[in-house]
Amino acid sequence: MVASCRLVPGVACFLVLTTARGHVLGIDTASPLSANQWDCLHASNVTWAILRAWHSYGAFDSTALVNIERASAAGLALPDVYLFPCRGKAAQEQASGLVEALGGAHYGLVWLDIEYNPSHGCGWDAFDQASNCAYVAHLANNLTALGVGVGVYTSRVEWANYTVGSGCTSAGSLPLWYAHFDSRAACDDFSNFGGWTSPFAKQFTDKASSTISHCGVSVDTSVGCLATSVAERT
Repeated sequence: MVASCRLVPGVACFLVLTTARGHVLGIDTASPLSANQWDCLHASNVTWAILRAWHSYGAFDSTALVNIERASAAGLALPDVYLFPCRGKAAQEQASGLVEALGGAHYGLVWLDIEYNPSHGCGWDAFDQASNCAYVAHLANNLTALGVGVGVYTSRVEWANYTVGSGCTSAGSLPLWYAHFDSRAACDDFSNFGGWTSPFAKQFTDKASSTISHCGVSVDTSVGCLATSVAERT
């Protein structure tokens, strides 16, 4: 990935993160990785990372701050973070809580983790799918109002069956990072859903792939799908 900074009228600075080609490896993690582990990942051709910054029970994950610093120091592109929303808490509260807690940390997009939530009082199934669909839009809009770029992490099954319903297209204009654990670093398995016609990235395994397992890390592995650009906050 190639990063550059450009000024946008009325906004301090946005980072344009460009995936020069597909098949660019990335990882996501909720674990605190050591500086040596981040160096190992970078040496193994991992170029981007998405870090958990909000727990499924609706609270900030301070591990993100350490991982952001170490990933950047290792030479990875500006790290993204993900927010695992608690459906039982207000969208505005969680959006502002995340951005406030991240403070001056340098990060890119905030990815909304839209999947089954096992935490008490935080499940999607306590609400109807229409209101869940609107809730995702509220999360995205609140983050955007705070000057943060937003994407969505989900899978076809999670989106349609466990969260917002197959007819929900409220986030279809946002970048999509989809999950399909087929152990293939390729995006030719994708088929349209949720208003998306092309994905940004694919999470293809819920563990370290064979090319990075020697780094001894607890991560999921993804691959970039498209030559595309996404505006991100610095």
